[in-house]
Amino acid sequence: MRLTHVLTLFAGLLPAAALAQAKLPYQDTSLTPEQRAHDLVSRLTLEEKAAQSVNTAPAIARLGVPAYDYWNEGLHGIARSGHSTLFPQAIGMAATWDAPLLQQIGDVVSTEARAKYNDAVRKDIHSIYFGLTIWSPNINIFRDPRWGRGQETYGEDPYLTGSLGLSFVRGLQGPDPQIRSILALLPHQSTSPFTADRRIRATAPTSIPLPTICGRRICRSSAARLLKVRPDRSCAPITPSMASPHVPAIFC
Repeated sequence: MRLTHVLTLFAGLLPAAALAQAKLPYQDTSLTPEQRAHDLVSRLTLEEKAAQSVNTAPAIARLGVPAYDYWNEGLHGIARSGHSTLFPQAIGMAATWDAPLLQQIGDVVSTEARAKYNDAVRKDIHSIYFGLTIWSPNINIFRDPRWGRGQETYGEDPYLTGSLGLSFVRGLQGPDPQIRSILALLPHQSTSPFTADRRIRATAPTSIPLPTICGRRICRSSAARLLKVRPDRSCAPITPSMASPHVPAIFC
């Protein structure tokens, strides 16, 4: 399995029994993220790899890997996990045309996500909406109201979407390129607004100037980047990056 399929570092503490055993390479935080990911993936069976390819990734007890759910919402505030700060919908934030403001909002969302995650770990909760992988921002280019979810986007302009998306992700992930606060997973990059009639138009992939967005160095997920979210932990659940429509990406 390619290392680029490693999605993110696991959320949770290793069982005491696992810590008591001799340290394996993937548990050695002195190694590089690539080395640790390669070692962990090499120890998985085919069945275990397949089981990790959904957002609700089960625990792998024999390796000390806890369960983890990649589905966590933070489009305009941490959602569905109790009280949090609520900001305007994305289309409302876009109306400010204020990229620095969106970075500040992203930082607040990230801080609250971390707090909820830490509390969940203490309570041995590894369920949906309590993780460190946030399915935001939505960088769809909204040009067809029949889609019905335009309020989740920054509107119809690729340049504005790229600018605001970049700032929001920087706020979410934090300033340290070695240790990310959380991970931003950008949903619906290109075709969702074009599928109101359940058919992707032939012109859809070419009607949006993607260099306007991607030219800002959106990088596909890699083990090296994603394991930096929790370098103090010893293992990471893995999942193929294309198992979900929320293709993992990081603004660098």
